[in-house]
Amino acid sequence: MSSKIAEILSGTPGRKGRYLRNVYDQKINKYFGPIMTSEEIKNEKEYERLFNIVYPEKNIDDVFTKIAIIDTGVLHNHPMIKPCLLGSVDFTGEGVEDFNGHGTMVASIFTQGRPRNKFFNVKALDAQGRGEPDSLIKAIEWSIENGAEGINISAGIHYKKWGLFDCHGDCGVCRAAKKAADRGIFVAVAAGNESGKTYCPARLGLLKEEIGVIAVAAADFDGNLLSNSGNGNIASKGGIRLFGPIDSGFSC
Repeated sequence: MSSKIAEILSGTPGRKGRYLRNVYDQKINKYFGPIMTSEEIKNEKEYERLFNIVYPEKNIDDVFTKIAIIDTGVLHNHPMIKPCLLGSVDFTGEGVEDFNGHGTMVASIFTQGRPRNKFFNVKALDAQGRGEPDSLIKAIEWSIENGAEGINISAGIHYKKWGLFDCHGDCGVCRAAKKAADRGIFVAVAAGNESGKTYCPARLGLLKEEIGVIAVAAADFDGNLLSNSGNGNIASKGGIRLFGPIDSGFSC
């Protein structure tokens, strides 16, 4: 990939509307939500354990109430999204709606958290799941300024200084993530789409775990890293998630 293009992680960038069919069927006007498996429910305990290590003085139930989801936007009429949405902002020029589907998938997963999280839709990636590093930086800074208590970034960039050396956690995107962590914001970032590599800003967390930026790799249900996952501080089980029909009675 170009060193100047950020892309969705734990997903397939480069195809417009790649994930829309996972969350909405326009023909029958039906929305879909994540089907949580027993393994994924167990994985939530791993996040809580990690949170307690990074922030031993805080309670996860009190902190995870306002999440900034930096992604491809959301479908605002999705019944799992609408009651939990605190606000939206766009840094792509496309508008705040989701034309890829990846952001809606991620947001709907977060609405199943404990407690149910309310979130900001911070759009930094376009319909193809790609965007500029400056958009990621602006998205992180906006999240800080608007009171996010947690930031989830399922996106990143494989940055090489002078085109030769991997980032040492000091590129602009990594510095923005560190600024958020320094403010006491819990920052979770997908590790990347290439085996043996970690994209920025997740690379900052991999190099300097104590900062509070967590690089999250993708693993299968047996705990083995997926072949298209970068390295992380932890591995989230359940790389292939099922989505099924949902009712319209969802509340946040």
